[in-house]
Amino acid sequence: MVRSEQELLETRLRWLLEAQRINEDRHTAFANDYLECFQNHIIPSEFSALCDVEDEVLNEHIRRIEQDLEDLERGEFRIE
Repeated sequence: MVRSEQELLETRLRWLLEAQRINEDRHTAFANDYLECFQNHIIPSEFSALCDVEDEVLNEHIRRIEQDLEDLERGEFRIE
């Protein structure tokens, strides 16, 4: 199945936002079994490690994907 660039970017953004949510929830729900399970078994492995990065790094990834989606809508998105 071939996925469009928009679908790939939207999927990536969705998992980045989930990783961000887990990262933020860890500050208030330390050692929560649900968060650990979600990170280890629900989030695809290529994104689960992002649950452990600093907030600013994760936010930078999210901003980049959002910018790529905006560029795609304007027809200016290119993978180089």
